[in-house]
Amino acid sequence: MNDCEIECLKTELEHEKNCRESAAWQNGELEKQIVLVQDELRKTDYTWDHDDDLMKESARHKVYQDTIETLREQLPALKDKIKKAKICGLDCKLKHDDLNINLDLLTPAELLRTVKRFERLKTDLISTLRSKEWRLDSESKLFVRVNDQRTYLQNELMICQNNIMRLQKNSSYWQPYVAGTSPERTTSEYLTQSEDL
Repeated sequence: MNDCEIECLKTELEHEKNCRESAAWQNGELEKQIVLVQDELRKTDYTWDHDDDLMKESARHKVYQDTIETLREQLPALKDKIKKAKICGLDCKLKHDDLNINLDLLTPAELLRTVKRFERLKTDLISTLRSKEWRLDSESKLFVRVNDQRTYLQNELMICQNNIMRLQKNSSYWQPYVAGTSPERTTSEYLTQSEDL
């Protein structure tokens, strides 16, 4: 080794000693701060120690944390249910594994069973589709019939309301008959009223 390399090693050693001393001093300072913080935390004369509102909030926070934790545990199962729901409807017998079949690994007998199972599934799905189409068709016909009936009843109601309003406007004509006066007198009153108009 030459003198230059020795000097470089001495310089690196000196720098490393300085770094260790600095790290040791910083470590000592941090330990002092930790001791101070722990002493402050051990004091029991804080004003919020006996605060009922704070205790209620703390209890509520703990309940929320427990709820969040249980929901986190349920999350994978719910994600799996969502995947299955996206694949097929509620009354579908198709499973997620049915779509992830590696046909190259199956024997001819297993392939035949798989094809037959898919044919049965296809028949079931077609049957379900037809029943839902029939149900949708019958419900749409029922809706049209009920909507027509509603329109008819609304028209009848409007006619009745118009008749009631017309009768209320002409109530002065019907008042004498209701009061029990003679028809001759009411006719003459009606004639005088119409002449005034």
